[in-house]
Amino acid sequence: MPKKKKVTKKQEKEDEARFKGGFSVDLNRKMESGDTLREVLSKHVEETLDLELKNQEELINNLSYWHDQYKGKREPKSFPWERSSNVAIPLSRSNTDAIFVRIIDAIFNKVKLWIAKAQ
Repeated sequence: MPKKKKVTKKQEKEDEARFKGGFSVDLNRKMESGDTLREVLSKHVEETLDLELKNQEELINNLSYWHDQYKGKREPKSFPWERSSNVAIPLSRSNTDAIFVRIIDAIFNKVKLWIAKAQ
C-alpha cells in the first residue's frame, strides 16, 4: 500500500478550490477613485445587499402567510355559529416534507438500509 504524503496547512488551503489564503490585504490602500479599499468594498457590499433585499421583498413578506399555511392555521369560523369547528388539513406540510426528503436524498445519496413501500 503506498504511503500518503504529509500535507501542510498551506498546501491544504491551496488545494481547496484554488484558495491561496493567508495573504494580508491593506484595506487603507487608496484606489484610483481616491477612496480607500475599505470604503469601496463597503459600498459594494451595501449596494449588493440592498439590491438582493429589494429583489426578495415580496417573498419575505409572504413568509408569515406560508408559515401559517404550513402549520395548518386558519381564521376562526363564524358560520353556522361563532367559533364553530374549522378543520384544516395541512396539505402544504405533507407536500413540503415529501419534497424536502427527496432533495436531501438527492444531495446525500446514502445506501439505503431498508425501503418500505405501501401495498
